[in-house]
Amino acid sequence: MSEETYTAFVARLMKPGEEIMKEMTPKKLELEHMANLLGSESGEVLTYVKRHVFYGQELDMPAIKKELGDVMFAFTAICNILGLEVEDIRELNQEKLTARYPLGTFSNEQAKARADESDSVN
Repeated sequence: MSEETYTAFVARLMKPGEEIMKEMTPKKLELEHMANLLGSESGEVLTYVKRHVFYGQELDMPAIKKELGDVMFAFTAICNILGLEVEDIRELNQEKLTARYPLGTFSNEQAKARADESDSVN
């Protein structure tokens, strides 16, 4: 690599905020807001699970239920913004996983083979 510092490299490649703002629309902002919400709420679920699995804490089911509700809210909002039906997403996921696990149960071999992907990467 050249003499350029990594900080300068990142600054050169980062998309400028002014350019992002010019391309922004209300729909894009709504989508970004809900995608951020989905990620942060999923992270909160993960934190409770981490505390349970690795730190020996009791699983806080009331908190998990509340956070999963927030995940569901953000997921459904993203579907609404994109004009997608939640049920269609569920059906597509079921089709994908049925193709991936043709024996009807999980196995490491089927998970690695990814039969649902045409360009399978193991």
